[in-house]
Amino acid sequence: MDRDEPIAKNLTGILFSEFLLAVLKFLSRRVFVLLLGKEYLGINGLFTDILSVLSLAELGFGVSITYSLYRPVAQGDTELIKSLIRLYRRVYRAVGLLVLAAGFCLTPFLHFFVREMPESIPNLSLIYLLNVINTSVSYFFSYKATLLYVDQKKYIDALIRAAVALAAAIAQIAVLFVTRNYLYYLYLAIGATVTENLVISLKTDRLYPYLRERRVSPLPTEIRQEIRRNVSAMLLHRIGDVAVYSTDNLLIAKFVGITTTGLYSNYMMVRGFLNLMINALFHAVTPVMGRLNATETEEKGRWRFDI
Repeated sequence: MDRDEPIAKNLTGILFSEFLLAVLKFLSRRVFVLLLGKEYLGINGLFTDILSVLSLAELGFGVSITYSLYRPVAQGDTELIKSLIRLYRRVYRAVGLLVLAAGFCLTPFLHFFVREMPESIPNLSLIYLLNVINTSVSYFFSYKATLLYVDQKKYIDALIRAAVALAAAIAQIAVLFVTRNYLYYLYLAIGATVTENLVISLKTDRLYPYLRERRVSPLPTEIRQEIRRNVSAMLLHRIGDVAVYSTDNLLIAKFVGITTTGLYSNYMMVRGFLNLMINALFHAVTPVMGRLNATETEEKGRWRFDI
């Protein structure tokens, strides 16, 4: 297959998906602000940043396991793929439980993150806990999407997420119009997260039926050592990434106020949309370069990279 074909297919699917998600996010946020107010938007942004900090528990393991998958996927080494996916599943389930536990433990200290708690928002602790649950459950099945990414089938994952997001956004907007209850909005968000990850998991199992086999070989020692080295190398990068991109709402909520946090979140949404469009290109190209790096000589890899 021409190397440019999967790039074009992935880029088309990802761009369509990200554009649709951006439009849905804009529409739902507009309805969100009109019906609930800026305080709810600020709280949403604050909790998102808190959970981003808790995601440090992942330690860059996802990037490390993705790198380790390129060679066995390119060579069709199903035994090694099964071993890596099993390790990925165990680690991500542990991370999901850790995020859930840490998030619940932070509940009594929510007032520390806000300059002044908004009295107009009832059930604030429950809102926070539902956000924690929504984040933690995403770890339990999302690991299988990595195999689609490495095998240059990211467009499948992107289109499934877009379809679920479309249905969820319609339901959430309808619920807000009818009830103006943020809790129902969050229940639907959790349902959408579980649904999209289950669908992607089932689709991955159909494409790679060997993943359902119970017999899995132990992961070779050298692969484990390589993953440990890569996780160690990624740790400071993950900390820096969270410190730069996931603390703005925390600082604004603490020193300025929740309403300003909501306004700032709107501007960040625009920047996020631009980032998504740029990242779509990298998501389409990176798997091809990863496979090339795993199967070709260094000289050929450099030549292709320069192109």
